[in-house]
Amino acid sequence: PSPSTTAPLVSLQNGGGIRQNGGVTLPTTGAVGTINRGNTFDLLPFDNRLVAITSVSPGDLKEIMERSCAVSTSGGGQFLQVSGLKVTCSRSGTAIVVSNPTGDSYAGTVTTPGTRVKEIILSDGRSIVTAGAVVSGAPSVTVVTNSFTAEGGDNYPTLAKLTKTGFGISYEQALYDYLLSFPKNASGLPEVPDTDLRYAKASGEGRITWTP
Repeated sequence: PSPSTTAPLVSLQNGGGIRQNGGVTLPTTGAVGTINRGNTFDLLPFDNRLVAITSVSPGDLKEIMERSCAVSTSGGGQFLQVSGLKVTCSRSGTAIVVSNPTGDSYAGTVTTPGTRVKEIILSDGRSIVTAGAVVSGAPSVTVVTNSFTAEGGDNYPTLAKLTKTGFGISYEQALYDYLLSFPKNASGLPEVPDTDLRYAKASGEGRITWTP
């Protein structure tokens, strides 16, 4: 789906679905390098399919991000990588608690609401959460994620309960198609421009910010 003023687009990707199977060190020279299809499978190796969840309410979005903020230091891959928004979380807030009666890491039930999410701002500047509270009149959003996360994997019960639409393509295919969309260089290969600031910030983009 395309973003719109009535249904802003947000993307969520669980950290556990992003792997680094291509080596244990990163290039340090900054030299131009090639990306091949094997690299995209190394990075996104699972058979997770893209899913859209429309009309996600501001309250549900906050609850989803509360779960992510609660597990930021767990090391288990539950922490979400995001686009389309910026989130500010406080480590001193109450972490959401999700029961896991079956022990299978799917869904569960929220037993203690979280208070760590202090601010959510969409990429168009509209606020969803301010000072820890959902903003009155804030828009619902469309969430695009992978099928594992959409079904409540990593104990995201809020996502599990929502209606989904599948696209039929894998998240690896989506990345592959995205890379092919860049302008072609003199050799006829797609090339990420070095002037694209989205890929020039070594310190990150500030999409997720922590406060004490």
